[in-house]
Amino acid sequence: MNKNLALGLCAVLVLAACGPAATPLPPTATPTPTAVPPTNTPVPTVIPTPVAPPSPASTPGIGATEVSSADGMVLLYVPAGNFLMGSADSDPNALPEEQPQHTVQLDAFWIDRTDVTNAMFAMFVKATGHKTDGERLGDGVVCVNGDCHSTIGADWQHPNGPSSNLDGRANHPVVQVSWNDASSYCAWAGRRLPSEAEWEKAARGTDGRLYPWGTMRRT
Repeated sequence: MNKNLALGLCAVLVLAACGPAATPLPPTATPTPTAVPPTNTPVPTVIPTPVAPPSPASTPGIGATEVSSADGMVLLYVPAGNFLMGSADSDPNALPEEQPQHTVQLDAFWIDRTDVTNAMFAMFVKATGHKTDGERLGDGVVCVNGDCHSTIGADWQHPNGPSSNLDGRANHPVVQVSWNDASSYCAWAGRRLPSEAEWEKAARGTDGRLYPWGTMRRT
């Protein structure tokens, strides 16, 4: 919601309700006596025209969407409320730092529906001239079949090393970007990185499920 817009509307409504200030009479002017109607003549009653109250700003519902004008990303609305964060004691794969499971209260927020794509990131680079940490340092981590190793020449435009490129990968998620790169991208797009709690609520739901679809692993 645009809070600046809401405050602007309130200011306009208050001024309209107050109306214009009365113009004082000149110092030398003598008020004209008001004629009193005969007692047998009914005085008409003036009924003011009712004014409808302003409609309250509507609150988006869960799953509502909006599109970013910066990069075309579709954002999803996540309502305010509580959710279960962390892993339950019954989860055999839980790490110690994921426990104990606890209730967290969050305000409403919007979150990207998908990962940022190579095409979106290219728009950001073209508009800002941003150089990623991988490009400046000259290497990145490449993982093949679970085997990860540092590779010279790997960056977001060469995700698997200097001999790779982005041909046919415009809509693939951008990789080889650092936290600094991601934060800079979000600032350019008019957004920010989500907090850990926001990301987990959007990914898991409110009731402590293991996956967005429930508790069973998909095969």
